[in-house]
Amino acid sequence: MTPGTPSAPSAPDTGLRVAAALVGGEGLALLAVAVAEVFALSDSRLDIGLTTAAFFLVCGAGLGWAARGLWQRLSWARGPTVAAQMLVLGLAWSTRSVPWLALLLAVWALSVLVLVLRPAATESWSE
Repeated sequence: MTPGTPSAPSAPDTGLRVAAALVGGEGLALLAVAVAEVFALSDSRLDIGLTTAAFFLVCGAGLGWAARGLWQRLSWARGPTVAAQMLVLGLAWSTRSVPWLALLLAVWALSVLVLVLRPAATESWSE
């Protein structure tokens, strides 16, 4: 290829696509929690219910945005994704009294981390 000629985009990385789907699933789960929180509102806990719903709505939307960035191989998406998975690992540890849930969360988060941080995934990020 001659200097100055734009390179052809490489084929999509299947691992990043899987990671994007997993992160998107996390985002959808948090959006579902936000909706459930709205439906569980009562007069006695209106303020805490609304702020909790808003928190989960923002977090879910943020993960959806990061999933879209991973799908498009945008470099900025890796940071929020890794940070979110570290939080999920902490959540897995705190739910260890429910072993199946702790295991599900830990495997999910570790899968995303492996898929996002492996060398083949980090070689060709777009800006």
